[in-house]
Amino acid sequence: VKLFTDTLVKTLVEPRRRCFSLPAVDLRKYAVGGTIYVSVISANKLSSSCFKRRQQNGTGNGCLEDNLSDKDLQTFVEVEAEELTRRTTVSLGSAPRWDTTFNMVLHDNTGIVRFNLYECPPDSVKYDYLACCEIKVLSPHG
Repeated sequence: VKLFTDTLVKTLVEPRRRCFSLPAVDLRKYAVGGTIYVSVISANKLSSSCFKRRQQNGTGNGCLEDNLSDKDLQTFVEVEAEELTRRTTVSLGSAPRWDTTFNMVLHDNTGIVRFNLYECPPDSVKYDYLACCEIKVLSPHG
């Protein structure tokens, strides 16, 4: 009984005592997919005049009305990974904040995550494309 009590006390006081560390083993296997977590936090200094200038130069696809001020911008971000698309809520102003995290599945050891910025013009059911960004995701062995 004393041996059992001593063992129980040591296990409760020092639970790591029964854990054995194992050496790292390279199984020579590579990831062929997985889940990534994508966070869309915020943007700064969005300006309707900047997007108008890009549109006039032919480098943008967006269309902003002349009477909109920067505080009236209503924007959202669309995140694409392979065939999967997620969208943030609409945020107002020239410094929108979305604070949204998505979990997205990659079915290969590499992939491209695209961030598309859109504007929701007032009194319109269409969205105007403003800008985009792409990030290539690689596995360590990809």
